[in-house]
Amino acid sequence: MEWDFVYANTDIISVYLNETFVINISVDSASGSIGYISYNHTAHSTVNASFRGYNTTSGSISSWLNQTTTIENRAPIISTQDSVEEYTVNATEPITITILNEDYDLDLLTNSTNATKGSYNISTGVYSWTPTVSDVGEHIISFSSLDDFDNSIVYSMLQ
Repeated sequence: MEWDFVYANTDIISVYLNETFVINISVDSASGSIGYISYNHTAHSTVNASFRGYNTTSGSISSWLNQTTTIENRAPIISTQDSVEEYTVNATEPITITILNEDYDLDLLTNSTNATKGSYNISTGVYSWTPTVSDVGEHIISFSSLDDFDNSIVYSMLQ
């Protein structure tokens, strides 16, 4: 999370996050700019940021600038280990595909598939199937990941 703002007639800006003092920052006297303030946040949290300027020459203190920001949930990401979206398999030849499920927020994921043939290990992400002669044809198989905040993503491929 980043904030960018300008304080006129200010030498120092005090930064508080969730009512805890974080830092005093010197201001560029020519532009009044401090650049960016970066804050590493926890996913799904709310951050209350408060800023106050101080002019060391006049001794004046600005009014508070307050902002409340809620960190949004990011949806999971799903892909195959080899980045292939379409596989061609001959009957009686086994296929093994590793599905990669990630969540940048480190949410617990619930993984599933619509595959009616083969097996899918939801813990390891490994899908395997040995098609028979009666399986010849196109098969669209989807894999999905759902996080704790009901964000989901579906990955479909043609076999």
